[in-house]
Amino acid sequence: QQAARESLTLYAEAANIKGEALFVRALCHFDALRTWGEHWDSTSTYGIPVVTEPLSFDRIVARSTVKNTYTAIINDLTTATELVSDEGKGKTFVTSTAVTALLARAYLYQGNMASASATATGLIDSIGNVFFDKVDYGKIFTTKESNESVFELGFTPQSRSAYNQLSYARPNAIRSEVTFFMSEDMDKFFKTRTDDVRAATIDFKNNDVTIAPDGRSEKYRGEQTRDNPAYILRVAEMYLIAAEAGGKAKGLTYLNQLRTARGMKALAASTSDIVFAQMLADERRSELNNEGHRYFDLARTGKVQDVMGQDVKPNFPIPLREITASSGAVLQNKGY
Repeated sequence: QQAARESLTLYAEAANIKGEALFVRALCHFDALRTWGEHWDSTSTYGIPVVTEPLSFDRIVARSTVKNTYTAIINDLTTATELVSDEGKGKTFVTSTAVTALLARAYLYQGNMASASATATGLIDSIGNVFFDKVDYGKIFTTKESNESVFELGFTPQSRSAYNQLSYARPNAIRSEVTFFMSEDMDKFFKTRTDDVRAATIDFKNNDVTIAPDGRSEKYRGEQTRDNPAYILRVAEMYLIAAEAGGKAKGLTYLNQLRTARGMKALAASTSDIVFAQMLADERRSELNNEGHRYFDLARTGKVQDVMGQDVKPNFPIPLREITASSGAVLQNKGY
């Protein structure tokens, strides 16, 4: 009996490790697709090289279609849901909740709204209402493994985060010390949303003259210890996915739950579909600012050039070293 129990334990551990590895592979493929592929068009041939087995040094993998790339990502995540164990895990580890959350995001980008809606709403139902009170909104970004977190990067005073240096540095920093800024347009955006508590995570006032009129994100402060977390997946994003994938008929409730949790008024049931779509885009901009979503949201909704200018492309260029290493099998993106 002891040997049987040990065998079952080893089997469960092996299954969990495989599930975690599939999640990581899916996340890498997904981020590569939305950075360098035409992720908004499932009929496109401009996906990414999908690697699902160890390669010899001279093996060249060409770009898959976008459809096949999504298939690989979703297959990995679907398999991982059956393998990953949550026992003894915090939110800095891959859990079944994290796998499901990434699956909802992948379905949304793919345009599979029915599956995105079902996956996100199912996850919300299992988690429940875990939003901080609006006066405590800032605690999301200072509390490790909070209820609003699904999957986060954990840091310690010994293993520090670089996010602060990239986006804030110190209270009296000058422009050359900071890499990423919040544009003046973001300040104008929040000035139209006077009840939105999320405005407090951006500093447009206490900046050196070299930084103004831009601002800095306060989501990654922690100048002293630099051990505050960075989020890969959050509960709020699941509400946004449920709202977008469900459309106004099914999604308005989820959008309003998030809005009211952040100090905003609920939208009326009579809100038009056009206004609903704009409010949804605004909520994503407000909630997820400086977390790596805005550019990809504009790309998948076909609005990159409208917002960022006619010369801006909806994906990044393939580095020349990758094209050279593949002997030209990996094709450059259109327009580069």
